[in-house]
Amino acid sequence: MGGTIPLIRASALIPMLKWMSRRGRDTDAALAAVDLAWYPWTDPMVPIPLLNTVEFLRNLGRSEGPDIPFRVVGDTGLFDLAMLARVALGTRTPRSALDRIAAAMPYHCSHEVFRIVEDQGDCVISDAWPIRFDAEARHLIDQYLTAMLGVMFGLTRAGPAIRAKVSMVPHPQHGFRHLAPYEDRFVFRETAGPVEIRIALRDANAGFRAVARDRMRGIDVTNWAPLAGDGSLSHSVQVVLPGLLAHGAPGIDRIAGYAGMSRRSFQRRLVGEGARYSDLLDALRMEMLQRLSEEPDLSLGEISARLGYARQSTLSRAARRCIGQTPSEARLRSKPVSGPSAR
Repeated sequence: MGGTIPLIRASALIPMLKWMSRRGRDTDAALAAVDLAWYPWTDPMVPIPLLNTVEFLRNLGRSEGPDIPFRVVGDTGLFDLAMLARVALGTRTPRSALDRIAAAMPYHCSHEVFRIVEDQGDCVISDAWPIRFDAEARHLIDQYLTAMLGVMFGLTRAGPAIRAKVSMVPHPQHGFRHLAPYEDRFVFRETAGPVEIRIALRDANAGFRAVARDRMRGIDVTNWAPLAGDGSLSHSVQVVLPGLLAHGAPGIDRIAGYAGMSRRSFQRRLVGEGARYSDLLDALRMEMLQRLSEEPDLSLGEISARLGYARQSTLSRAARRCIGQTPSEARLRSKPVSGPSAR
């Protein structure tokens, strides 16, 4: 995994959570089971740990059936199929939509490698991971991508006539038997490598029956900051921490688990980068303190809670230690100067 916390935008979870909610499933318990109960699932852009997200998908497959990605996607509007589907809206063909998705992928996920090539009259989409997922997880991840692309292909003028060839890892217990209802649109073949989806170039370039409003007009997705940042463990820790702080300061073992590391390996990796977890946590809190101090409607007690402190006095001691001033003093300094002296 390159020694970082693999991350993905929470938009990847939204279709599954909505599917569960519509059927009365306990989404809170499902999120808690994979240590994602802290995530406010109404915000699709929050970066969340990828390994926990994959575990959520695995649990859903075990409770609802191994074809759950196809059922979730089939019951979800295109606009709700994660950030990447929104990026694709407004394009005129699947080929142009795929190019946009490939360009936006580093912003969406830190470890997903999405590529499109042309080969012998086909458009070939591949999706690889520098992470060693087991066969069950790989099958569900690959199935999810296949189902989303199937929705996209179905929106073209060629529509249901498009039949894609899909090479993917079979489910370790069910093989491809559970995907029989979808064989009118897909030919499934076994591979041990990355998933590969082939459609004829003429189908990839077939126009969509209707073109949605282009939400990306004038925006160059290649300029978006990649979620992996500089590729360091320190960066990924700083990305995931803000979402957790409102629920209390997360312990080092918890954050190490998000990286798939033991506590010792996690600490050793940080030391190799010249960092310590406690220092990263303090620095982030003080940065957030300066920003939250500019919001006049927030009390110091509310600020303390947002920064994961159980008591306001603990925040005061930490602020004096880290930045040499109390939260009250930081708030006074953040207030704009007014009156004659400001001229």
